[in-house]
Parts: sequence; C-alpha cells; structure tokens
Amino acid sequence: MRVAINAINDNDRLRGPDRYTMELVKALADAGPEHHFLLFHAPWQEWYPESLRASNIQCVRMSAPRSPYLRLPWQAGVFPLLVRRYRPDVVHLPNTIFTMGLGHRVVVTFHDVAEFAFPEKFNAFRARVRRVAARAAARAAGRIVAVSDFTKREMVRFLGVHPDRITVVLEGVTAALHGDLNAEAIRRKYSLRGDFLLYVGQIEKTKNVEGLVRAFGRTRAALGGCDLILAGNRGNAYETVMKTINELGLDGTVRHLGYVPEADLPGLFTSARALVFPSLVEGFGLVMLEAMVHGVPVIASNAGSLPEVAGGAAVLVPPGDEGALSDAMARVLRDGVLRESLSRKGRDRAREFSWSRAAREMLGVYESLHAREATR
Repeated sequence: MRVAINAINDNDRLRGPDRYTMELVKALADAGPEHHFLLFHAPWQEWYPESLRASNIQCVRMSAPRSPYLRLPWQAGVFPLLVRRYRPDVVHLPNTIFTMGLGHRVVVTFHDVAEFAFPEKFNAFRARVRRVAARAAARAAGRIVAVSDFTKREMVRFLGVHPDRITVVLEGVTAALHGDLNAEAIRRKYSLRGDFLLYVGQIEKTKNVEGLVRAFGRTRAALGGCDLILAGNRGNAYETVMKTINELGLDGTVRHLGYVPEADLPGLFTSARALVFPSLVEGFGLVMLEAMVHGVPVIASNAGSLPEVAGGAAVLVPPGDEGALSDAMARVLRDGVLRESLSRKGRDRAREFSWSRAAREMLGVYESLHAREATR
C-alpha cells in the first residue's frame, strides 16, 4: 500500500502538530515495513528529511505558497493534481486540510475544532476561513481521525459529523525525548536559577498564559523564591502577557525564553519543579505527557481533552480560576509527598501512550479505507 501524507502547514519551527506527524510516520514505517510512505513537506520544513530516514519513507519537497491564504486554494486544487502522479492508495492529511478531486481515499486528522469553540484563538477572518475549511474537509474525507474522545465529541457537536465516521487514535509519547538530558547544562544555557515552574507552549489567548502569570503573582510570596519560566513562540497574547508581568512587578521572576529547540526540552523538563498548563482548550495536550515521561508533576486546567489525557495523574483546576491555580502551584511546591506521587503516577500514565500503538491503529484505518475503495 502506498500512503501519501501531506505535512505542509504554517510552522517553520517544529511544533506540536509537526511532532505528531513526524513521530507517527516514524512509527508507521516500523509497524508497516511492507508499505511505502510518501511524506510531502514545504521548503521551510526541512526537519522531515533530516529525521525520517527509514527505507520505506520518501520525503518529497513541494513548492507550496508561504502565505496561508494562498496556500488554502493550493492545498484544495494544486496539491491533489501533484500527488496523483505518485499513485497513492490512501492520502492522509494530518492537519485539517480540504482537498478536491481525490475521492474518498482521504483520511483527515482533526486535532481540535477551536475555530468553533474558541474563535478568539485566531483573528476573525482566519477563524471564518478555518470553519469553512473544517466543514469542507470533514465532508470530503473518506475516514476521519480524532486525537481524543473530546475532539470526537466536539466534531459531532460543531460539525454534525456522524460518530461512526470518526475513529479515535490517541497520540503517543516517546519513552524519552531526544536531546541532552543534562539539566545543569540547560540551566547554564538559559541562565536558570533555583527552583522554577515551567510552561511550554505558544503565548496565545487560549493557553491562558496571562491568567497563569496573574495566578503566580498572587502566590509569589508563598512560593519561596520560585520563578516561572515560559517556553514557546510569541502568539496573540504575547504583548498582553509581557505587560502583565511588568505591571505586577514580576520582571526577572517570570521569564520568557522564546522558542526552545526540541533537543533542549528534556533538560528543561527535568530541571522544573512542575509543569503548569492552564489551557482553556486542547484537543490532546501532548506537552503534559512529555513532562510526565520525565517524572515532572503536572498542574493543568480541567478543560478540553486534558482530564482525558491526564487520567488522574495531574492536579486539575477549573479553567480560568486563578485562585485555584495559585493554590495548586503553592500546594505542589510545598508538598514533597504530593510531588513524588504525581511523578510516579505521571510516569505510569505516560507508558499507556505509545506511537507504536497509534501507528498500528492508523494502519488499520488506512487498510480498511483502501479495502473499501478497492471494491467500489
């Protein structure tokens, strides 16, 4: 079976959706050595050919438009013409993309439907465009994959998709993230001092980073000199977050590192006292599992898919409740027994999520779709 995978998106640095695609494709190549996987990527996504070296993976660079608004019609009309030359049996769109002319041999992964539930994640025009594209992609797909039960329910609610058309394939997490695990080297590189709480993710509105900063400020005196480290790209809440840090007098105590390379994340995780992830909406929440793999206690909001993924191995607080978030941070920092319990439970929970299992289930989706289309 020949499977074409369209990995082209906006990101010029490796982010969550790209890690999903890369880890899944690696695992697919191992799980299905008899199959051939064609990975289509853009010129700004060179991490794919650098990382995907298995003999049954072929990386194909395409000259896609850099502008997302030009790329939308390119994905819909030009990509299908180009990919047909490779005669794929199945086409997998791991980002929510609408394509025309490929029939029902298309599998689309939905990570979330935030453009419906939280349109403020995007500007107004982009949210409208994404809603149109999401509806069109769902209608055109032969099979739909959701990364969590929560995302499946949201698709039924907002898109009106029949549940039988959606297969849940949970994401995985690597046993240990690749990179330098030397915490002291990471501390020196980023000038980290003493204890710190860690947030990893883009600085955007739906991640509730501003609320995190305010909650940290409320309980700063009780945290015993602990800092708050923000690691991730600037997003639509960056200016507001920086202003809040300044207004609360938290300069130097709350620090934004910017984008942190993949190789540095393990050392950053293992240096942290806890990961704090107060997002208001998540389709999965892979960063929680990445922290749990390294035994880092997790504090998160009880929102979206986060309770489903945490599975009782994290301290959960009501979304947007800054008082509860403050209390949770103070409790985790003060209570060594609680931290040890969260560390142990987190490691156990992370072992339940593997990319090999995700790959086997995804191959089942491909094979059932291919068999169905072969009889048409």
